[in-house]
Amino acid sequence: TATINVDTASLLKPLLKGLAVQTDVRQRLDLMSGTILSRPNLEKLVELAELPVDMTDQREKEEFLDELARDIVVKGDRSRANLFTISYTDEDPVLAKRVVEALLKIFVESTVGEKRKDSKEAQRFLDEQIREYEKRLIEAENRLLEFRRQYAGMLPGQASGFFSQLQDMQTLLAKAQMELRRQQYRRNELWQQLQAAINSGGHGAAAGAAQPTPLEERIAVLQAQLDEKSLRFTEDHPDIGALRRTIAELKIQLEREKLQSTPAQLESNPYYQELKLALGAADADVAAARATVEEYQQRVARLQELVDSQPEIETRLQQLNRDYGVNKKNYEELLERQQQAKLSEDAEKTGGEFKVEIVDPPFVPLIPAGPNRPFWSSVVLVAGLGGGLGLAFLLAQIRPGIYNRRTLEEATGLPVLGSVSRVTTPEVRAMEHRDRRVLMFGIAMLLLSYGVVVAIQISGMLSLLKGVGH
Repeated sequence: TATINVDTASLLKPLLKGLAVQTDVRQRLDLMSGTILSRPNLEKLVELAELPVDMTDQREKEEFLDELARDIVVKGDRSRANLFTISYTDEDPVLAKRVVEALLKIFVESTVGEKRKDSKEAQRFLDEQIREYEKRLIEAENRLLEFRRQYAGMLPGQASGFFSQLQDMQTLLAKAQMELRRQQYRRNELWQQLQAAINSGGHGAAAGAAQPTPLEERIAVLQAQLDEKSLRFTEDHPDIGALRRTIAELKIQLEREKLQSTPAQLESNPYYQELKLALGAADADVAAARATVEEYQQRVARLQELVDSQPEIETRLQQLNRDYGVNKKNYEELLERQQQAKLSEDAEKTGGEFKVEIVDPPFVPLIPAGPNRPFWSSVVLVAGLGGGLGLAFLLAQIRPGIYNRRTLEEATGLPVLGSVSRVTTPEVRAMEHRDRRVLMFGIAMLLLSYGVVVAIQISGMLSLLKGVGH
């Protein structure tokens, strides 16, 4: 048996602090057992300890290695997580000690080698992770910069005036729409005045011209069709709507023809000319007012889109900032732990941070670990006596005897009128006395045999101890 103090935590433990779950005693014990009882280490153990096995016979070799792995016991100390006990049991105490010594040697050599390998793997792992997170960090920075350029002036803190601009623009749109309605009303008034002037000025000249024009005839035909269809269909019917639009367009065209065919006396009328010029100016004012309304409507629509997109822009910006922050944090932590890894490696080279300390070296005990032959001999004696008594009690329960009147009455259920006492003759008494002496002699011989066996066992143990001492 040997007790060692060993750090089973790898070099990745300080590097992954806060990111990985620390191993418990059971995991440490499994790690130790896996290291010691690996097949290459067992084969090396056979050579170092010079164990009696034919390694050329594959079947014998496998059976021996399996038995050897079962006989080697690795135990952990729950109070001190880094303490482990390695023990091996064999009939030859010297061989058992040699096996444990070889196990310690193999473990120290393999553990130190694994420690160096672990250090290199840790450095390689950190280098790969740093390159990966550096790439992610650059990509996150580029996405964030591109997003800020794309939505410059619309980001949180920069777009606070959009809502007020939208309200101001809606106010301007309402004023423009009111102005458009005013200009349209003014134009309509001028149009009616011009129509009145034409009708009053051209009545005498056009009195003899009662013949309707082609446009008037077409309007009359379409009006008749509209009246006829209105009797059969509702106002929502497509034909009704098409007829009304056509009639309205033809009436506008008819009015324009009337203006072009104005009587000659109206052309020299200053009032008519003034109305005509005012109507043209009113048409221009209506067109300008309508253009202003359309411009304000477009601005309101753009501002409304910007206001509606603010929550989405803010959410997207938060996601980009969060991704950038996470990548930056991980990248900085990896850089810090890479520096820690280099310091740890330098410390191992100079002072040796990792040590395997043999607390209790293997030794041959003065008393064999087992079996405890005197104890088991006592157990056999007690078990034999108890078994005999138990068997007698069991037979008495299976085949009970009748020894008095009460027992007979209980067994038969009949009244017992009398009983005959037993008369012991001298011959019977002599036989019973002989049986008791035989019983006592048997018990004495049993105890004597037990004493002789225990004495022989103790004597053998003392002889073994003397041989080991020499």
